[in-house]
Amino acid sequence: MGLRVFTSLVAASAAKLLVLVVLLSCTVTGFVFQLKSGESRCFFQEVPSDTDLRMVYKSDDAYGDFLDVVLTNAEGRALYMEYSRSNGAFVGRVTNGGEHMLCFNSRQGMQSAKSIRNVLLVIQLGADAKDYDTMATKEKMRPMEVQMRMMEDTVQEVHNEFIYFRAREAEMRNTNEHMTAKVMWMSVGLIILFGIFWYLQMRHLKRYFKKKRMID
Repeated sequence: MGLRVFTSLVAASAAKLLVLVVLLSCTVTGFVFQLKSGESRCFFQEVPSDTDLRMVYKSDDAYGDFLDVVLTNAEGRALYMEYSRSNGAFVGRVTNGGEHMLCFNSRQGMQSAKSIRNVLLVIQLGADAKDYDTMATKEKMRPMEVQMRMMEDTVQEVHNEFIYFRAREAEMRNTNEHMTAKVMWMSVGLIILFGIFWYLQMRHLKRYFKKKRMID
């Protein structure tokens, strides 16, 4: 009896821990910001490779102004472009990780009232970017199967993030080592240059003093 209770407690604790990992691993960023008429504002988000990305925005109407939105990846290629719309969404999978840039531009029209608009922006990464309700309905999945799929996707996302950031760390380390070696060789070159300058200066002074018969 005691062993059975202990086993149940361990299983419950493991389930709670796994749910906690799922919650912590799901990256959700939502906030409201203000955008003045005729101004632009950009946001940057680091996205690992092979990660689902979902971006949703909704803005107040500003009389005479138009909202333009552009999302570009780390290579500078546009993933999403929407012009003159106060709301929109992007859902996709990022194959090449890196810093993504999302820019909002409140473009003034001929009859612009030069007002300030409020923009709601929600960015979701990883397993949280997936619509599991639609997936469950489409694939006729049971609630337990949906939970298992969420956990499986979360573990995969954690693995992808680990590989991505480890690669970025190695890249930064190689860059630092290259810069250190470059600075070292520049320092050696400067020392040699100063040595040559000192030798030529001393040689010139010696000839000058000999010419003036100040030294033998």
